[in-house]
Amino acid sequence: MADEPKDAVDRLQARADYCALPAGQRSVSALFTLYIENNRAGEAVPTTHRNTLFRWSNEDDWRGYLLRLEVERLEAEKVDLTRFRKRALHRLSVVFDEAVEMWHQLITDPEVDNATRAKLIVELADRVGFPKESRIASQRRGDDTPTPPTAAPGPEASETELATYYARTGGQG
Repeated sequence: MADEPKDAVDRLQARADYCALPAGQRSVSALFTLYIENNRAGEAVPTTHRNTLFRWSNEDDWRGYLLRLEVERLEAEKVDLTRFRKRALHRLSVVFDEAVEMWHQLITDPEVDNATRAKLIVELADRVGFPKESRIASQRRGDDTPTPPTAAPGPEASETELATYYARTGGQG
């Protein structure tokens, strides 16, 4: 009976040492070799009996324990990533809404001249992934990109028509 608490402590230590071995080198035999080396160096080890390590490993399901730890770690990571993603999307939506409002004000402001407005729209197109160079290159290749009109839309044109025109031509038309 006096050995049971020590046995339990030794088993836990052996399992912890097993788990601490590098994943590609983790085995009961590797742990046994480590314990023999440490014992020869005068360090206390839970056991120097290979069969005892194998018995503890089987009875306490060390591999299953590691698998459960990994599943718990992955689940916690998934929760953390979900929280991070929600925070990032919230921040992005706030920034996006503010950016859209700012661009809308700049594009529709009667004080802003058409050349500046064109530059703003081209800048927006570039930032969202439609750089002028790729728009022009796709037109030269004959892609399905519609040909921009030769004249700018008139004063009765909607904001969408103006934005489309400037995004397609970069104000060159």
